[in-house]
Amino acid sequence: MIYRELGKSVLKVSIIGFGCWPVSNDWTGARDKDSIATVSEAIELGNNFFDVIAPVYRFGHAERVLRRAIKGKRNSIYIASKCGLRWDSSKKIRHDLSKESILEEIDDSLKRLDTDYIDLYQIYWPDPNVSIEETMETLISIKEKGKVRYIGVSNFSIPLLKVASRYDDIVSNQILYNMINRNSDNYCGIPLSYRSEDEILPFCEKNNVSVIPYSPLMQGLLMTKAWSRLVRF
Repeated sequence: MIYRELGKSVLKVSIIGFGCWPVSNDWTGARDKDSIATVSEAIELGNNFFDVIAPVYRFGHAERVLRRAIKGKRNSIYIASKCGLRWDSSKKIRHDLSKESILEEIDDSLKRLDTDYIDLYQIYWPDPNVSIEETMETLISIKEKGKVRYIGVSNFSIPLLKVASRYDDIVSNQILYNMINRNSDNYCGIPLSYRSEDEILPFCEKNNVSVIPYSPLMQGLLMTKAWSRLVRF
């Protein structure tokens, strides 16, 4: 396995990360025991970076499964999670990056993961209803308390990334990127305010901000295509 430093952090993460979206999503039909076995095997193969994607998917389930899978191994791996999407008792989802929401979210995630800290805590999507100042100051406060080690963002345009970086070192930007979606203007119908290959990649390389691609296999389509060619030949 190859390892690289995550942005300006001291974290040396495996270049192949483990995205927990399949663990948390009902679409895959994944069984918890299979997910736990997969995580264990990934660790044995040298994977040390686990991104639970976001608690909102299946309402915290991925964090609870990952907790069980890494029992006794916490010090040998790095965990990433996100804040910004909340749900109520009826499972209605809302966007919220306010101070009150983030302070509640981080404690909920720590409890579900059964850990004292999260290595990389990311803003899921920009929240037009909350100032970036309020969001960043709150993230810095929980960082100072030791609840998170580093701050990252997701789906941030270059102008917004520059603003966020005024408050603290942003070590990563998680964006849509795969061999088909190189510069897409939307993700599943959600508008994107950036172009991954033309804008984000050059900027992040110049400013030592790591890029974490989401949907790198285009939700399994690229893997399916590769497997079909392998079988054919």
